[in-house]
Amino acid sequence: MGPAPRLTVAGSNPGWRERALGTSRWLAAQEGLPEYARALFSTNVLARNAAAQRARDLLSGPVPVRRLLQVGFEVFAQVLALGLDLRDASKSSETGIRSWVADRRRTGTLPDRMLARIEAGGALEKPEGDTSPFTLATARRLRICLETLGPTYVKFGQLLGSAHGLLPEEVVAEFSRCHDEVRPHPTSDIIDVIEADLGPLAHDFSFFDADPLASASIAQVHAARLRSGQEVAVKVQRPNVRRRLEADVAVLHRLATSADAVELLDTLNLVGMSTLFCETVVEELDFRLEAENMIELAMAFEESGHLDVRVPHPVPGLVTERVLVMERLHGSRLGEASDRAVEDPAALLRVGTRAVLEAALTYGVFHADMHAGNMLALDDGTHGLLDYGIVGRFDEAQRWALGRWIASLATEDLPLQIEALGQLGAFPPGTDLGTLADQVEVVLRKIETEDPERLGDIAHDFELIARILSAHGLRLPTELALFLKNLLHVTGQARQLAPDDDPMEASGILPVARSPINDRDWPSAHG
Repeated sequence: MGPAPRLTVAGSNPGWRERALGTSRWLAAQEGLPEYARALFSTNVLARNAAAQRARDLLSGPVPVRRLLQVGFEVFAQVLALGLDLRDASKSSETGIRSWVADRRRTGTLPDRMLARIEAGGALEKPEGDTSPFTLATARRLRICLETLGPTYVKFGQLLGSAHGLLPEEVVAEFSRCHDEVRPHPTSDIIDVIEADLGPLAHDFSFFDADPLASASIAQVHAARLRSGQEVAVKVQRPNVRRRLEADVAVLHRLATSADAVELLDTLNLVGMSTLFCETVVEELDFRLEAENMIELAMAFEESGHLDVRVPHPVPGLVTERVLVMERLHGSRLGEASDRAVEDPAALLRVGTRAVLEAALTYGVFHADMHAGNMLALDDGTHGLLDYGIVGRFDEAQRWALGRWIASLATEDLPLQIEALGQLGAFPPGTDLGTLADQVEVVLRKIETEDPERLGDIAHDFELIARILSAHGLRLPTELALFLKNLLHVTGQARQLAPDDDPMEASGILPVARSPINDRDWPSAHG
């Protein structure tokens, strides 16, 4: 399991990255890597700013008309099919579509009407819509539409399919079926990209496997061997993928904006999801940023004493915007049918929890694309993490607020939970957080007094709280949405593979967080 983590209060470890650059054994293990890391951290500032600006341009700029028409035709066909699906859902549930829509409007007038009913002694209402056959039919048809439109849209569907806790579970389950089955690009074209960026293949590699190890929508990975004899994995961006991906992202956001006004789709928060998707995908298109992410997280693991977590080394001089040559790790993925991969699932999941939770709290950086395929049980008994294209970052004020929020969860301090979310930017400026906390508290007290046998699925009752938060303008900032999505995904895997072992408890974070908050003197976000 490794040594217990150090839960360092944000701000008490200033300059950790600069110190790590001079002392990291992980960096020193790869020749030339310390000097390369320093240069990369400096030059990537401009590259990261350029990626953020490009994302803003795509979200607000013109939409490629030809691609919009192509996508629009497919959406139109799926809408017609959805009409038939909704008719069938109406017959099977014996609920008219108009009646369902009217009920959605009635239960959606929150929080005032619902709170008045509860305070008058009324029972909690089970909200209709989000788990009804109508919503399920809509999610199913949207999932089919995304799969038909191609890899970019499938990738967006996978984002929806990993949003446990942010979307209704039945909707998440539907989108989790999105299959990213991307055919490998011809090897000759892949070699052309490598040689255009690095020079002749034979100059750097003594062996290059024509069959890819993995193939996805943005890039594919090939095994290779350097002239020095080192085994490496070569991640290569697909030719012309940037132009196609950016066009699809712009169209997707325009469609999401239009769909947000449709009552059948408003539950999915497609605008927020498409914005998050655009911001993360644009960064993924620059492999120099991914190399920096690898270095920063590797140093964070090393600084916190987690020496059983392996991050592959990028190879200095062999990283460009479209090509990333890195150390190859040998092991079994958690998602593979391998006895070795699931020999100690709890330990592997604790690695995932630390990669998200502790790294965010202590260092303000975390792996933001955690899933079974990115976690390895290595042949030497350690654990490996792959794919650093999406990494989230919190500044110092956000780390303080995140620490307060984690502590408030551990101590069940509701007002502090709401206050910390406000400090993280989850509510519009001027929101009365005290009133909001009081309203949520009313619902929680009512839930506690209800008959558990009558309540059945408690998730439906807590959805009422989500509606109150939404009525107060809850919109998760990009970094917080990434953090929650990945933390919920890791803990969800823990419940499935190691139900008797809570990785958040084992990570050491929650036991520390449960100590009295005043003893840690948490400051405000601006303190």
